[in-house]
Amino acid sequence: MLAFVRSGNIRQKGQETKFVSDIYLLDMESGSLINLTDSEMIERAPQWSPDGTQLVYNATDMGEHFHRVYVQPADGSYPPRLIVDGIVAWQPRWSADAQSIIFSGEVNDHQDLYMVGINDANLIQLTQTDGIDETGPDWSPDGSKILFTRRTGRRTTDHEAIVVVSADCVSVLESCINAQVLGLGRDGRWSPDGQKIAFSADSKSNPGSQIYIMNADGSGVQQVTDEGFGGMATVPTWSPDGRQIVYHHARPAEKAGLFVINVDGSGAHAITDSPFPLYDDFPAWRPG
Repeated sequence: MLAFVRSGNIRQKGQETKFVSDIYLLDMESGSLINLTDSEMIERAPQWSPDGTQLVYNATDMGEHFHRVYVQPADGSYPPRLIVDGIVAWQPRWSADAQSIIFSGEVNDHQDLYMVGINDANLIQLTQTDGIDETGPDWSPDGSKILFTRRTGRRTTDHEAIVVVSADCVSVLESCINAQVLGLGRDGRWSPDGQKIAFSADSKSNPGSQIYIMNADGSGVQQVTDEGFGGMATVPTWSPDGRQIVYHHARPAEKAGLFVINVDGSGAHAITDSPFPLYDDFPAWRPG
């Protein structure tokens, strides 16, 4: 089962253009598609709980631009539950024991990492670095490490790096800044066995970005996708068996969507076909 976001500007007869963004569930075997959220809110960046029964995501009301964190069962058995409020929250991710959520929180146009308990409102700030943004966190499957993107160039990709830190840092206020730099890139995601990291980074040969994989220590970097001139491959997510990666694919003059590819770079093909002008993004493959 794959969760993803389908969004875009739509215009119904006699109405103004409206931006919609919902979380969908795609059965990879049968091809059946369900709109899980189907709401007036703008939902983004879903991630499955470790047991594959719930999704966490950030969402905002139309026009508010203030994202909160919600948790919702994948079977739609009850409405989304508000987990984080009072701070602009992006890219929430579960801890390995499913008891905590880590996310990037934005205050005064600056992003740091925060953590909150799933059953309480105790908000803990994990980083506080002037002039540096910490975004896109991801907890390792065994719960021992946290990786995230560190940006020093203020909204540019030229100064983005994948870094990793011991998860023990969450017990010491603001100690998660002492991270090891693995290499340039963004959108880092642990493989199911915690031995590899998939990420996106600027292409080495032409304008655009590609999906790469590397060992957990930053060695053995391998390019997976080949999007060509101006092509973009971003936000990778691993298959449960670690053999494939789903990612957001975009090329000039082509409709953006979701592709799946083998980790050796073979077999790339589209897995969704959104109706124009909608597009699909932020894939998350259910574990197990």
